[in-house]
Amino acid sequence: MSQSTDHPNPTIGPMVRLRGLPYCALPLGGIGIFPDGTEKNLDDGEQIHPSRSVKTFITDVLRESSPFIDGMGPESGTWAKDNSVGKLLSGQKHIELYKRVVSAEDINKMTGFSQHPPVNNKETWYARRSLHDNLNVPGTANWTEFTRDIKENHARTEEAISDDVATTQCMRWDTNNLIVDIDSERWNNITMAVVEMRHKIGMPLTDRTFPVVLITASPIKSGGNEFLVISIPIIDFETTPWAQFAKEKNQVVAVYASIERVRILPHDEKIEWVMATTSDAKGVVSIFNPVVESTAIPSVIKKDVSLYMAWVQRQRTQGIQPEQAQEQQRRPSVLVRGATLFKERLGLLSRTTEIPPQN
Repeated sequence: MSQSTDHPNPTIGPMVRLRGLPYCALPLGGIGIFPDGTEKNLDDGEQIHPSRSVKTFITDVLRESSPFIDGMGPESGTWAKDNSVGKLLSGQKHIELYKRVVSAEDINKMTGFSQHPPVNNKETWYARRSLHDNLNVPGTANWTEFTRDIKENHARTEEAISDDVATTQCMRWDTNNLIVDIDSERWNNITMAVVEMRHKIGMPLTDRTFPVVLITASPIKSGGNEFLVISIPIIDFETTPWAQFAKEKNQVVAVYASIERVRILPHDEKIEWVMATTSDAKGVVSIFNPVVESTAIPSVIKKDVSLYMAWVQRQRTQGIQPEQAQEQQRRPSVLVRGATLFKERLGLLSRTTEIPPQN
């Protein structure tokens, strides 16, 4: 049975939250992937939720994801324009930045899993909304490129563009021909996997690993002109036999959640790209998380648009695909660029603050 989203604010749901999900909340039908690439079909006795189908799980995630990011605009008021990072880059005036805070009280009111303890901290989400010409010219990407890079090869694209990111797929679900119904809307072209992303931050900080459930889907009524990409943290994935990066020593398992929506707008045929994210890098970085959030994240997610477009152009001229881009010019990831700003501020803060040994 689908989880309830009965809440004073219906755009807030229990699934796509920074507190994450336990491994046992994942649905039936999972396929574990060993480091050597061999696979194993998981049965009911391997900690997977015994009464939750993959269709129900994905339905619950999709039900809350689109409404959560729909509130970017004056008519809603659930997202506020964020002008804290100053003027937008020259030539990128079509990028809008937003911020939204979800209180701990609101999160704790939601119906979720019994394994969820109450949270004490609010979630601060940062988002961007950008518009792009659907053309094969420098400075923009066409629909085929967006679909290939952001939907079909999401983790590989992040790894290809970021020279400090490594990714691995640890689990997957067979979603071929799966269709889910949410009220009057139907979704298809669905994928679901568990992916680990490792960010190499550099001294004096410790590398971070992010295990997430990665879901992609398209509304049928869009005719293939819209898709969502959703990431939800798995909070105990290092305890499973499928974890690779999360089991390694000398690193910190951190968390982030994100929702991306890419679509062709019907009135002017431009491509709208919306990305919203919230994160906690854990360790000592977590102590100063508000510093990193308020200064680094908005600036970084804004710059990612132009960096992606530059990478798209290199793909065109050099014929490079995401899985072939390991030797191409790449940029630091969101986390690493945020950590760089953090380390600059840490040098100032450490003069008056005792920094604990964990980092």
